[in-house]
Amino acid sequence: PLNEQSATIQLVQQSPYLQLSGCTFSVEEEVAFGPENLCLAEAEIMARIDAALTLTECQPLRHRHPATLSGGETQRVVIACAIAMQPKLLILDEAFSRLTPQASEMLLQRLQHWAFERGSLIILFERHRTPFLNYCQQAWQLQNGALQPLC
Repeated sequence: PLNEQSATIQLVQQSPYLQLSGCTFSVEEEVAFGPENLCLAEAEIMARIDAALTLTECQPLRHRHPATLSGGETQRVVIACAIAMQPKLLILDEAFSRLTPQASEMLLQRLQHWAFERGSLIILFERHRTPFLNYCQQAWQLQNGALQPLC
């Protein structure tokens, strides 16, 4: 069923504004949206919100309206929304496109640690290899319509 898949697979795309629910008035409510729809206990929802906001360094944004965020802030919030669902598979499709190189490095380090601790898999689609290649266990590139291993 779809509700079970949404709890185990999450996708974050290049355009974060398209992934906001549009029906919340704060970042906290936005991050809570997914876990609330899983009918989790309030304490569990709050714990997931705190963990996701901390991992993505979005705690200072917690009470801001999503419409007031910059592109990079919105991208981090959308990643926090995905993390709050505690997926076994996290697909990041150019999900770092609006982040600074420093913010990308920080988030890659934290996501790598998060995935290791949870036993989760992250599939990362990016146009540029650096710095992403440093965080991959396996890497391929699409060349002439075929996947070629990079390492």
